[in-house]
Amino acid sequence: MTSRRTLLKALPAAAIAAAFSKHAFAATGPQDIPAGTVANWTVGVNTSTNLRPIPDSMFGFNMPWLSFQNGFTYTDTATGKQRVYQDVIDMLSHFPGANYRYPGGTPSNNFNWNQAWGASRATQSCPGVGNGQALFGIHELIDFVIQVGGKLIYTLNLPGYGSTPDTVQNRVDDIALQVQAMYDYMDSLGHGDLIDYWELGNELEYTYSQSFWTAQNYAAYAGPIFQKIKQIRPTAKVYVQAITDGGNSGITWRGTWDADVKNLLKTNYGVTPDGVAIHAYYDRAPSSSNWTGLSIPAVNNVLAKSVNAWNPAGSTDPIIPFAVSEHGLQGYGASSDVPYWPLSSAGMGAIATADFLLDLINNNLYPEKNIFRSATYHALEKGGPWELIHFGANNTFVPSATYVALLCLRQGMRSQMIKATGWASGYDQVGTWGTPVTSGYWYLPGVTGGGYPYKYRLIGTQKDDLTQGTILGVNRMDQPAYLSVAGFIPTSSAKTITVHVVSGLDQYRDNPAASPAVAISTLGPYDSTQQRLGGPLIFNIPAYSVFYIDYV
Repeated sequence: MTSRRTLLKALPAAAIAAAFSKHAFAATGPQDIPAGTVANWTVGVNTSTNLRPIPDSMFGFNMPWLSFQNGFTYTDTATGKQRVYQDVIDMLSHFPGANYRYPGGTPSNNFNWNQAWGASRATQSCPGVGNGQALFGIHELIDFVIQVGGKLIYTLNLPGYGSTPDTVQNRVDDIALQVQAMYDYMDSLGHGDLIDYWELGNELEYTYSQSFWTAQNYAAYAGPIFQKIKQIRPTAKVYVQAITDGGNSGITWRGTWDADVKNLLKTNYGVTPDGVAIHAYYDRAPSSSNWTGLSIPAVNNVLAKSVNAWNPAGSTDPIIPFAVSEHGLQGYGASSDVPYWPLSSAGMGAIATADFLLDLINNNLYPEKNIFRSATYHALEKGGPWELIHFGANNTFVPSATYVALLCLRQGMRSQMIKATGWASGYDQVGTWGTPVTSGYWYLPGVTGGGYPYKYRLIGTQKDDLTQGTILGVNRMDQPAYLSVAGFIPTSSAKTITVHVVSGLDQYRDNPAASPAVAISTLGPYDSTQQRLGGPLIFNIPAYSVFYIDYV
């Protein structure tokens, strides 16, 4: 696991002003709180025991191949190869150990790897983007992922290259050639373990996919392909897909997809997958036809349906982990909805994405285990509803508000989860997972009565050696609040406390237009011996904010 204390590379000059600030907002630390202040929120943190590790791969990014290529790459005149702009590499290097999912989601189901390898780069289709040559192909992808210190999720094309699915044997043979070729190249670079996992298809049972695959169709391809990959590289991890949107389409067989695929793979092929990939879109942005969407607790109920199908209650089998291979603010594809796309990367998306990611890391379904091993934000794309990095003039790049919120959490995250109790949305919460949320609809951050059962979320983390603890959080409210933290700092020694906050995240606020820029403000350091040593520390957390508090 990459060290959490590794010095971060400098952001490009154009992005520094937008991502970091010393005094952008008037958040306050513990020394600035008036005596006798009554806390709105109280949390107790147990720093004596680490619960479980937090994988670096909880931060990751989707790479729809043509959209990424069009926005983030250029032709190197010296080599003739397609390269990623250095400013983008610098920005992504702030997420060591992140997963990069290629060739994306929907585009993966007809992506021709033979035309993205070596000298052969014929034009091919990328659904939702258009047609183009994969100039930034698989060799270039592998070089890039190594350069940013990440890992690769490769989503394999199960159907093939025609308008109807190819035969199982043809797909097994073609995929075997691809997997072997990719491992040969990665081995030659000394990075044979670069692939975190192979993902077998993307939303193949969903309405827009080829043939609207049943569980029987899917297992007939996934089983032999799984077996072939394991023959080539026994240590490879292979994930299958979960149902999309919980199977709520009115088609009966979609509702039992997960259990059916699990049983078919086991019965017919003796296969238990290394993991399951699922998608989660939350807090729908307004649209021309619908202003509401599933809250994060409601989305969790959808996730729990699949998690429970693969890990039934009472089972003594090893846990089958999950990866959320796509997540982001719920968007829309209709042309009339384009005006609402900016919300995903603006303040609304920043609050929702940070909240969801903390919830995923916290995961109450199996609090003693890492049921979720990876999460990849959708997406690194040019245009579309989820533009994480914006494009300026003359090939310059600007971090969106959502990027800055993710950066704040990544800087604050340490290697271990610790137990923290006492708030409505924490480790000991009852009701987030598996409990129906009948009023779980919401479209603006912090709207009172908007369907959310909580106003904020907090988790606690610390280093392996029980030092350098942090509290990461989101304030969804439109007003600041006093946060009281007990047990955060050991009573036996003085600690230096620092507060880092991204605040003022109203729904449309985003870079580069925001003034002041959406930024991480740093307050402190504060000396814990000068106030309440061994007692609760009180912090003033700004409205609409993402933050972390740390001590060293």
